[in-house]
Amino acid sequence: MRTRILVSIAVFVALLAPSFAATTAKKKPSKACAANLKACGDEGCGKQFDPKLNKRKNIRPDDPEAQGAAELHDVTWMRKLEEPANFVAGSARDDLAKMG
Repeated sequence: MRTRILVSIAVFVALLAPSFAATTAKKKPSKACAANLKACGDEGCGKQFDPKLNKRKNIRPDDPEAQGAAELHDVTWMRKLEEPANFVAGSARDDLAKMG
């Protein structure tokens, strides 16, 4: 009986500890976002996102990387694109750029 009580208490503490740690952990202050989109850099201001992706999305028409005028595509076109084999967020985008 005593063992059963001790095990129950241990399980309760084990389940409670992660939620307690999550509520007491202090968050690091994040970099403030720009006042408007024009003031925001091409990489964006959030660190939880991929800055290389944001930079790629912000290529201007006169940028040599643009490789011509933008083409309109719908979601169906996007869904038909192949998944890159070894892509990791934050890595080089050469293979993705070749895919479209």
